Amino acid sequence: MKNKTVKTDLILILDFGSQYTQLIARRTRENKVYSEIQPFNIDVRKYLHDKSGYELKGVILSGGPSSVLDKDSPILSEENFKFFIENKIPVLGICYGLQLLVYINGGKIHKSNVREYGNTKIKTIKSNSRLLKGTGKKFTVWMSHGDSIDRLPKDFEPTSKSTNNILSSFESTDRKLFGLQFHPEVDVDIVENWCSWAAGTASRTGEIVAAYRERENDYRKTARTLVGNFVAVAKLKE
Repeated sequence: MKNKTVKTDLILILDFGSQYTQLIARRTRENKVYSEIQPFNIDVRKYLHDKSGYELKGVILSGGPSSVLDKDSPILSEENFKFFIENKIPVLGICYGLQLLVYINGGKIHKSNVREYGNTKIKTIKSNSRLLKGTGKKFTVWMSHGDSIDRLPKDFEPTSKSTNNILSSFESTDRKLFGLQFHPEVDVDIVENWCSWAAGTASRTGEIVAAYRERENDYRKTARTLVGNFVAVAKLKE
C-alpha cells in the first residue's frame, strides 16, 4: 500500500506593484501558512504544475499604484480567474486587488471625489461577515486609494463602509471572493519614524510615543484578525 503524499498548504500572492506585498506574505506565514509571491501575469496552471508538493489554498491579489480605469493597467487574466472559480479557490483582493475583482466581474469603479489616505475609520454593515469576524462594529484601518466602488457586481455583498460613506469591503461567499479597500497587512502609528506592521510583528526605528501604544495594539489585533480570517477560509475551502 502506497503512502499518501502530504502536500504543503500554499497561498499564492499575485503582485500588482504594491509596496506592501512582502508584508502580505509575511502576514500569511505568521498564520502558519506558506505563501509565495509571483507576478500578476504568470500562468497559474503552469506554475502549479511545477509545485506538485503544494496544494493551492487561496490567492491574494495585492494592491498597486495603477487604476483599473487606465488603458494599460495590469489585469488578472481570464484564464487564471476561471481556474480559481472552477477549483473553488478563495480569492482576496486588497486595495487595487479589490477594484480589480469588481471590474472584471461587471461592477463599476469611478474616480472618487474623496481620496482616502492614512488612518480611516470604518464600520461593519454585515454582522456575520466571515472576513471581518472579530474586528468589532467600528475600527480604524490604513487607506490609500483614489478610485472607489460605484456599483458592486451581482452576488457581491458589501460588508463595511468608511465614515466618508465609501464602500470598504465586500464578499461573495458562494464564489469565495473577498475584497478589502484598505490594507490589513499594514499598521501605522504616529512615531519618530514610520512603522510598518505585518502579522503582529513590528519593524520599527525610533522610540514609540507611549501615548499611542493602545492604538498600536488595536491595529495589530485588526491586522491579525482580518488576514487570519482569510487564511482560515482558504484552509477550510468549504
